[in-house]
Amino acid sequence: MKNFLSEAYRAELQTRLKKEKHGPIAERIKILLLADRGESYVSIAKIYFINSDTVGNYVSEYINDNKKSTGTRSKLSAEQTAELDAHLTEHTYLTTQEICAHVQETCPGSYQMRKKVWAKRASCSKVLQ
Repeated sequence: MKNFLSEAYRAELQTRLKKEKHGPIAERIKILLLADRGESYVSIAKIYFINSDTVGNYVSEYINDNKKSTGTRSKLSAEQTAELDAHLTEHTYLTTQEICAHVQETCPGSYQMRKKVWAKRASCSKVLQ
């Protein structure tokens, strides 16, 4: 499938790719950009040693959900995320494990993401590591 990304979003992904340090997220961005460029799912799959169905799933997920982010989806609701952002503005944690423990206590069953990915996505600027 070719040219399914808007020019603005394609440019945004290219910029994000240059800054992205989390391997799986960078890989997914590259896969979306290659598919948008018209590369076949099979050729992309060979490059990344994944199944071509996985490539198709990434593209379909973006198209069907109008997905504007790549990587793991948050299991927190928008309200829970806003509450956590407010909490993190007022409280300093020394490790991401402490943040994760807080999330597990306040939002049982919603903690599904890997700790560092979640902390990064939650914009925890006060987290000291």
